[in-house]
Amino acid sequence: MLALFLWVHLILVSSILISQDAMRWVAKTMELAFLTEDGSGFPVIVSLIAAAIFALFVIHTVLACRKLPSSFIQWRKLRQQMQIVDHGDTRFWLVQAITGIVILFLLPPHLFVMLTQPDSIGPVKSSIRIYEQGFWLLYLPLLVAAEIHAAVGLYRVWLKWNLIPVNSPHFRPRLATVKNVLSCVFIIIGCAALVRYIQIGMASV
Repeated sequence: MLALFLWVHLILVSSILISQDAMRWVAKTMELAFLTEDGSGFPVIVSLIAAAIFALFVIHTVLACRKLPSSFIQWRKLRQQMQIVDHGDTRFWLVQAITGIVILFLLPPHLFVMLTQPDSIGPVKSSIRIYEQGFWLLYLPLLVAAEIHAAVGLYRVWLKWNLIPVNSPHFRPRLATVKNVLSCVFIIIGCAALVRYIQIGMASV
């Protein structure tokens, strides 16, 4: 669910690639601006969404951390085991673990801004935050880690629960290819949007 939300979120944020008006419309729609006469909306809705995502993030992190090695010795044994059993899905698990740790440190600052400054979302305000306040240094690695983490997570869930039974030896590598393509596509879109925000930020200061 978090992976799907992440992709929807990226698509909405990337509306800046269409135009500033498109991004402004997305932001105001999220705030239910159409329900107010002056179009100011309810920025608190953004805070509520951020709080809900943070709660899900904490739950997801707690559950995921239970599967991680809890000591250096366990990490060393895991590395030895991976050298013995050189399997692609095992490497995917390690990639998901590493990207998860990166997200653990980078996502809270982003959610904190959304929680405490919900009215700072918009084509200009977001651009100034990204460029002038240097948030692109946070968002770039977060983007890469989150997109890889989400794609690997959906890949592993698909195989674990056998969502669509397919009796073919070629299905797993094809699914892995789809995973890689999705990661690349969303990272490219996200980077393009980030560049556009930086351009707007540079022109606004």
